[in-house]
Amino acid sequence: MSTNEKTNKKGISPKKILISIGSIAILAIAVISFVFLPAMTQRTGNKLPPFGKYNGKAIEYVPDSTMANYMAYYAEQAKEQGRQIDNEYYSLLSNAFNSTVINMAFTDEVKKSGFVPSEKAVDRAMRPYFYDTNGKFSQKIFRDTPNIEKIKLRKNITNNLIYKRYANDYFGDKALQNDETKTGLYGTKTSNKEIDFIRKMNGTQRSFDLISFSTTNYPLSEVAEFVENSKNLFGKYNISIVNFDTESQAKSILKQITNTEITFEDAVKELSIKTYSTDDGKLISNYEYQIINILADEKSIEKINNTNVGEYSEVIAFKNGFGFIRCDSEISTPNTTDEALLNDALSYIKSNEISKIEDYFVNIAKDFSTAALTDGIDKACKEFECEKIEVPPFPINYENNELIGTIPSDIVPQLTGAQYNENFLKTAFSLKKDEYSSPIILGTNVIVIRMNEEIIDDDSSDDTMSFMYPYYSSLFDDSSISTFFLKSKKTVNNVMDVYFNKMLKE
Repeated sequence: MSTNEKTNKKGISPKKILISIGSIAILAIAVISFVFLPAMTQRTGNKLPPFGKYNGKAIEYVPDSTMANYMAYYAEQAKEQGRQIDNEYYSLLSNAFNSTVINMAFTDEVKKSGFVPSEKAVDRAMRPYFYDTNGKFSQKIFRDTPNIEKIKLRKNITNNLIYKRYANDYFGDKALQNDETKTGLYGTKTSNKEIDFIRKMNGTQRSFDLISFSTTNYPLSEVAEFVENSKNLFGKYNISIVNFDTESQAKSILKQITNTEITFEDAVKELSIKTYSTDDGKLISNYEYQIINILADEKSIEKINNTNVGEYSEVIAFKNGFGFIRCDSEISTPNTTDEALLNDALSYIKSNEISKIEDYFVNIAKDFSTAALTDGIDKACKEFECEKIEVPPFPINYENNELIGTIPSDIVPQLTGAQYNENFLKTAFSLKKDEYSSPIILGTNVIVIRMNEEIIDDDSSDDTMSFMYPYYSSLFDDSSISTFFLKSKKTVNNVMDVYFNKMLKE
């Protein structure tokens, strides 16, 4: 405890709550106030059901429970950061639950080994909780602390030492590793050669010129040509429909309408479930491709096409239920000058024929490259009405690892997603100086890049990586171990259900 740290009335410092193994919070002692959560109903007697389980053990939010202690810690942390905890209960509960699972998992794993902290180890860990303002053990503070508090403290510290055993064995003692005069005995170690390897990954960087063609600018003239070649898909039907949950219902009602026992309009109004129609029975989506999409068997479109005006089709199986249609007029032939139709067709192409759009711009990009090689990039940009974008240097960095320079998609939005595109990275770092790439499809853009310069920095004296790597590797370790246990079959997470269905409902 630092010399300026105050103790509470019982002598135990309220600040000694958590210590960290990397970013994993380790519960040391519960001395913060229990956080009362609102909206606990009288029906539950202000006692919430468990928020989940780990290895069959319920995780409950009650005073002095591990989850309550974590919740109190995260709530206190939020307050210190100036945040309103009333607006963050769900987030705080999720964090507390996750930390509780990790705590239970670490403890269970160590107990399997038979490890038990020695009495002397517990005594040593308890001493700092009874230090005076000068950082020395105080017999008076120890005597004035009620025995029940000392027993609770001893129990928590024993549990904490068990928990820390797992963390230290896997990750090492961070306190020792951060002290240059000492070496941690346990946990993963960081090799200098590993740091040099990461440094070299960042040492080769390339800058580029980028030319982009947005697929969102697909011209309606191309759409009109597509419609002209696919007229059937965009024929517009004028039909009414009655549909039911079962085939027997559909057949029965069709028979009654045919025998004039009931009108089609009454069947629509009183019996149809109207899955695909308006209240008056008109089919909502009436292009052929839309109708095919709701049929259980796309060949059933022939049953509709063979229905004469004013007549009824036979019963048809739809993706949801069964029904039959009435043909109200002939199918309308698509008009390629109708802008509304062309916009509908464009939506269809984007959903079902995106390669047509991509191929169109790939061909333009190829023509651009040819022009740039012949006349120069600036003249080609003017001819193709596009902009040359200068991309600052970056290294190969798949998935934008924090330890390596990242692809600058923040300043060049056309590169968004490039860190996940192997073809882009392979192409970019295979080009020779001033060489143009083949067109690359990247999100909603087709791009061409020209390699400008390769910068190689072998400055091994740069100590930045020596500082950064241990920190990030610790975060990676923590993330991996947390994911392992939180996604384990042993973990049952009911936080969302309890919060939204129990706490927020009367």
